[in-house]
Amino acid sequence: MRKGETKPPKPFTEATLLATMEHASRFVDDKDLKKALDDDESHSGGIGTPATRAEVMRNLSSPNT
Repeated sequence: MRKGETKPPKPFTEATLLATMEHASRFVDDKDLKKALDDDESHSGGIGTPATRAEVMRNLSSPNT
């Protein structure tokens, strides 16, 4: 066993979060979940539509009220 330090992943930027949402199936190992993400009309393997992703971004950037 080697002793070392781990580094946390880089935080998401708006661009990297949108890209991850657009291509979410790339990050899924479960075959059934991956198939469900890939089984849409656009075949992008993403989460939501551009409009819903934009709404998520607005909600994340607005302060909680």
